[in-house]
Amino acid sequence: MVGSYWCALKGGRRGFSVLWPGFLEAGETPEEAVLREVAEELGLKGHIVDFLGHYDFSEKNQTIVAYHVRATGMLVLGEEIAEVKVLPLEKVRPWDTGTGPAVKEFFKRRAQGGSMEHRVVPSGEQLVLALYVRDLGTSCRFFQDFGFQLSRRDGPFAELRWEDSLLFVVERPEVTPPDQPVGNIRVVVHDVDALYEKAQHLGYPIVTPLGDRYYGLRDFIVAGPDGIHLRFAAFLPAATKDSERR
Repeated sequence: MVGSYWCALKGGRRGFSVLWPGFLEAGETPEEAVLREVAEELGLKGHIVDFLGHYDFSEKNQTIVAYHVRATGMLVLGEEIAEVKVLPLEKVRPWDTGTGPAVKEFFKRRAQGGSMEHRVVPSGEQLVLALYVRDLGTSCRFFQDFGFQLSRRDGPFAELRWEDSLLFVVERPEVTPPDQPVGNIRVVVHDVDALYEKAQHLGYPIVTPLGDRYYGLRDFIVAGPDGIHLRFAAFLPAATKDSERR
């Protein structure tokens, strides 16, 4: 959570205040976890304004998932919080590791116009693609085979997640797949070679073999049910900033 309140943790370094951290509990999504932590440690009711990003915290062998949260209510400190300070944002000096990169990202977006406050929903819940498929179970199995998480299934509808992004799948038995695909869904991963081997092992049709591309990605395209294509990719080390936007 980024805002005017900064916390000193019990047992933490003297003189340092931080964003309040927390850990996922079994069965929780990151969004559910951050709102629970805000309620438990600060006694506040929060809503997510925006997703800030994932950040590697190798010193603790952790990955930080950071959100901009706006909270209301009466402040009641949890047992892990030693004190809370109210600081003007211009006096905040983020460090380079831990939660520091998330704070820097918040300041960068704020400097670009502060549009985060006007979002209707968090960024991962906007522009969600809904796919019409003939058989819901077959299509869900295809996505789950490659690492998508099934977060909801209700009648002819399923919600799948990749990190903080959503994908809807709707069963429509009368749907006829197109003769030619109209596009693909790109997923950036750490180890694209391993996923390529998995696609071959599972027997899914490879539309475009794995290779290094001129646009700065190493990728491949695999075909799923109903003409749905997934493009798994990893950035090449020499990729330029312009090519990373493709």
